[in-house]
Amino acid sequence: MMKKAFSSDLMARIKMIKGENFVTVENTKNLTDQELIQLLPYLMRKSSVKTCKNVNILVDSQCSKEVVSLLKEYEFMLHDENVTVHKALNQSSNMQGGFKLKDLHDLSTAEFKKVWEASMEGSLNCIWQVKNV
Repeated sequence: MMKKAFSSDLMARIKMIKGENFVTVENTKNLTDQELIQLLPYLMRKSSVKTCKNVNILVDSQCSKEVVSLLKEYEFMLHDENVTVHKALNQSSNMQGGFKLKDLHDLSTAEFKKVWEASMEGSLNCIWQVKNV
């Protein structure tokens, strides 16, 4: 009974996103390395994980060697690193170089659509075109 309560407590602290062919586990940064080491075997026994084609577990880049070793033991491979940067645009008063900040409420739909299409041009993330917004 204690083990069930322990695992459900850890499960409540992470986020599992389940799709047709994937499971992604997020918010593991809320766990200590030891908790993650205890959670991984539990996750790997879950049927939704065992039967899934693609399983992704997002972990902190500063996780311990033990966590990395356990992930490798379960045949996970590092395939991506995420770097997040932030700049407060409202503090960039002397912007140069071809763009101007506007409030979305001040733009017409046509103007928004034009800017949106231009921003997607050449993007690898864009797999569809804007038709009717």
